[in-house]
Amino acid sequence: SLAGLSRAQSLPSLSAGYCVYTLHFRGATRKWTSYMDILFV
Repeated sequence: SLAGLSRAQSLPSLSAGYCVYTLHFRGATRKWTSYMDILFV
């Protein structure tokens, strides 16, 4: 069906966006924690 096809096409972009988001979020979190380490050590 057309709906299934569009869902199948939107799924890879969704997972890719999720991947990018989590990677970016982890990177930001790591930056923040290292910043806190510098401040409070």
